[in-house]
Amino acid sequence: RDVGGAGRGVSQDMRNGAGRSTARDMGVGRSTSRDMGGAGRSTSRDVRGGVSRNTSSRRVNGTENMSERDRKRRQAERKKAKKRKRMGCLFVIFLMIAAVAGGVFYLYRNSYQGIISRGNQALKAGELNQAIAYFERGIKKDETKKDAYIGLAKVYIAKKDLDWAESIFLEAVKKQPKKMTWKQMKREGYIELYLMMIPVLVILIIFKYIPMNGILIAFQDFNIFKGILGSEFIGFQNFQTMFTDRDFLRAIRNTFAINLYKMCFYIPLPIVLALLLNEVGKKFRNTMQTVVYLPHFLSWVIVGGIFVNILSVNGGMVNEMIKSIGGSPVRFLYDSKYFIHVIAFSAMWKEVGWGSIVYLGAIGSIDPEIYEAARVDGASRLQQMIRITIPNITSTIVLMLLMSLSNILGNSFEQVLIMYNPAVYDVADIINTYVYRVGVHNMQYGYASAVGLFNGFVGFLFLITANALCRKFLDRSIW
Repeated sequence: RDVGGAGRGVSQDMRNGAGRSTARDMGVGRSTSRDMGGAGRSTSRDVRGGVSRNTSSRRVNGTENMSERDRKRRQAERKKAKKRKRMGCLFVIFLMIAAVAGGVFYLYRNSYQGIISRGNQALKAGELNQAIAYFERGIKKDETKKDAYIGLAKVYIAKKDLDWAESIFLEAVKKQPKKMTWKQMKREGYIELYLMMIPVLVILIIFKYIPMNGILIAFQDFNIFKGILGSEFIGFQNFQTMFTDRDFLRAIRNTFAINLYKMCFYIPLPIVLALLLNEVGKKFRNTMQTVVYLPHFLSWVIVGGIFVNILSVNGGMVNEMIKSIGGSPVRFLYDSKYFIHVIAFSAMWKEVGWGSIVYLGAIGSIDPEIYEAARVDGASRLQQMIRITIPNITSTIVLMLLMSLSNILGNSFEQVLIMYNPAVYDVADIINTYVYRVGVHNMQYGYASAVGLFNGFVGFLFLITANALCRKFLDRSIW
């Protein structure tokens, strides 16, 4: 035990001493490493600091140069965009002013006063035949005014044809309307007619003229909370956006395509139906009129539901018939190839019968003695139809054509809204559905009002153009 204890004590002393000395040596190493680390760190900091300062200064200078170039580039782009926008607005303003000026000039040139003015100019220039043509046109336009008669009489006086001049003066005296007194108007029943017009005028003023104040929305960034007076005025920006919007251009294309396609059937089919109904017996005619008039009184919600059920892929009557003969179902309402034909056919089914009423009324106003004289001369029913009936309803046909053209951008809204879907937007989205979607769903009231104003303006131009063409080539017009 003594030897073991001594051994253990010696070993402990040796371990403690060695451990302390080793620890001290390690401490010296730590201090040495600290010194070396500090020197290395300081050296690396100095090296890195110098390099990083130089690099960062270069980066700052480069970044400043790039930011300056970007800023100048952005300013140039903004100036170009403002210039393009300004030029676009000026171009739209120029087009609108030119259209209004052209319309005013056209209306004056073809008005009664314009025709008489050109007749007087031709008379002063010595172009007597041209003056006669102008004054006769003025008489045809309004035979109750004396200016055209006086001008025509002056022409014949210049041609030294006094007999003709005297007859024209006498004709002018006969054509002058006599002023009616209050008692005569009351006796003839005009007072009651004017009183019946009052509700119509009130409705027209309330629902057509007073809402025209809302046209201002088309030139504003309209805010529903600020109202018309508080919203920001942005000029023609909505119109510029409109003409650069692909969806709007697609809607214009679809509107013209659908309505022109419908007009190809809507103009001739009611005429043919009226001519056929006029040739059959009275009892059969009354029955057929009831049958063909009935669809007009159904709303498009009902008609759309009928066609959706008939043309449905699953269980639709048409597709079931196709399946029965070995064919595959056709997606009539989901395929762009068929949708426009469905729209045209459903419109004809609903409105052709109602459209024939106007032509039946015009046919009924033809003098029966003309038909009797034609039968005595040996004319067949077909010859009477071609030679008598159709020429006598030409003015009615022209009137209905003009009404259809003036509304070429405004109809089909309810029909398309009920029957279309996103799968056929490329052929079915028309101006009115586009306005409804943008104005009501997206709450872009100013932009939607601009599109609606453009729609009405184009319809007005169509009406004037069609009236001028019909007057020039068919000698029939509304005014």
